[in-house]
Amino acid sequence: MTSPDTPAQAGKTASATVRRFGDVLARMGFAGERADRLSWGIVAVGAILLIWQYAAARALWLDEAYLVFDLKYLNLHQLFGPLYFSQVAPLGWLLIEKIVFGVWSHLEYGLRLFPLLMGLASLVLFRSLALRLLSAEGALAALCCFALSPWFHQYVVDVKPYSADILMALAVLRFACPMATVDTMSWGRLGALAAAGLAGVFLSFPIVYVLGAVGAVLFVEFALQRRYRDAAAVAVTSALWLVVFAGVYLMVYRVQARAGTLTDAGHEHFFQRSAFGPFPPKSLGDLVWYAKWAANLFKYYFTDYGAVAAGLACLAGFIGFWRRSRWLALMLLGPVVLAVLGGAAAHTYPLFGRYALFYAPVLFLFVGAGVDQLARGGAPRWALAAAVFAVIAGPVVLLSWQFRRGPPFGLTHITPAMRTLGQAYRPGDVVYVQASAAPAYILYRSRYGLDRAAWTIGYQQTWPCVLLDLGRAAKGRVWVLAPIDIGLRSLPLLARDDQALYAGNGVVAEMVSHRNEIELVRLAPHQGMQDAIGPAPVCPDRTDPIAISDAASLRANFEPALKAMR
Repeated sequence: MTSPDTPAQAGKTASATVRRFGDVLARMGFAGERADRLSWGIVAVGAILLIWQYAAARALWLDEAYLVFDLKYLNLHQLFGPLYFSQVAPLGWLLIEKIVFGVWSHLEYGLRLFPLLMGLASLVLFRSLALRLLSAEGALAALCCFALSPWFHQYVVDVKPYSADILMALAVLRFACPMATVDTMSWGRLGALAAAGLAGVFLSFPIVYVLGAVGAVLFVEFALQRRYRDAAAVAVTSALWLVVFAGVYLMVYRVQARAGTLTDAGHEHFFQRSAFGPFPPKSLGDLVWYAKWAANLFKYYFTDYGAVAAGLACLAGFIGFWRRSRWLALMLLGPVVLAVLGGAAAHTYPLFGRYALFYAPVLFLFVGAGVDQLARGGAPRWALAAAVFAVIAGPVVLLSWQFRRGPPFGLTHITPAMRTLGQAYRPGDVVYVQASAAPAYILYRSRYGLDRAAWTIGYQQTWPCVLLDLGRAAKGRVWVLAPIDIGLRSLPLLARDDQALYAGNGVVAEMVSHRNEIELVRLAPHQGMQDAIGPAPVCPDRTDPIAISDAASLRANFEPALKAMR
């Protein structure tokens, strides 16, 4: 099958699929049994796509490689302390993955098995929650958003705790939401809620926002309704969560947070952006930041094409939940409010992109509730189909484009470059590994026969600086393995194709591979050739204060890890 070059080309097929779905939705009614079968069908589609991505065995990307390095070179006791490469991860998740790694050490299949299982469980649990809170039409719309979300399929099978974030949030809401809409509390459900919350404390960071919203809403609701016994039970449960989290935080998370990337200093360094809103907001400009944050959140999960429709559907859905039960509406809205305001106040856990995955299912529930509002307002079936199409068209087009290209998709995939390097390397060559690619190189080198290869780690961030480091002193072949964003194409090139060639500054740099955001470049002395291009641009890393700081930070992060490995 020929892969499309752009999402627009893949969109023709995806749009036709969505239109057919809309036609079916417009013609059919939803009796309980039919909706049940169709919902399981959607879950099956999501599960197949998830397993497909898992089976593709995409190489560990940068953040995964950092964590897997920790899992490989730190023992169980050391996982309770600071992790290498400024990484942070929930303690329970780390311990489970460490145990799995000891049993099945395959980098892709072994370590991604636990995230895969949690992702599959999330599909089933979301179906249950959607059918519990929404009508058949709304539940199916929400389930389509969840099961066909491109970001769900891209990140859930990663060796990162995103799948645990989603599953734990769904588990807590599955037990808590019914409690907000009934007059009597089930002690069995409260026990299940308490257990889910305790498990979440060990498996997920953002679960604290979900637990905070659930505990506060249920306590206030029961207290105002003079259900003091129920309010006391919720207070005891919330206190238990708080005590356990405080204990884990003081023993483990505080140490990780000081050196991690989820704090203000860490994120400003790695992303060079304002990740946290102004708190408290004191001006109209401050409020604009929050409006832009909300707009970007919808664009991320529904694409530019569906963001407006999804935003309107979520607003209608919130109104629908409020009319049904204001406590339920507040419980669903509360986690994101606590996350964005709490994160802004404490400058911890920035809520954008994949870090907001734990809340994405709630957005999809709001979308489904918006469809409910249309159905209850007497909207014809074609209007419901149009609403669902407007919301999911963008994500489905993006997902279709990604899968038409064929998994693995997204992020770095270092194995093609490593395979080429393993075949071409000969004694006397030197491998220069840029720092960001070093953890993956270390983890994969034995697979490609590079255990004995001479290699060095580099902290330069641009090609002119790499050439300055290596080119003039090169006495033989040097292989440069680096993320593609350092940009050989930032230099003037003799050719602009897969074999891009730079000839200047005393060295020939030939692109061997630049697929999947990883470059493999062969450097060799000129052997008497005159420079075809001329001197390389001036290296900014020696004069730019930010570049100097970045290089120093990389060195400080990597040298302890490399020392431990040796």
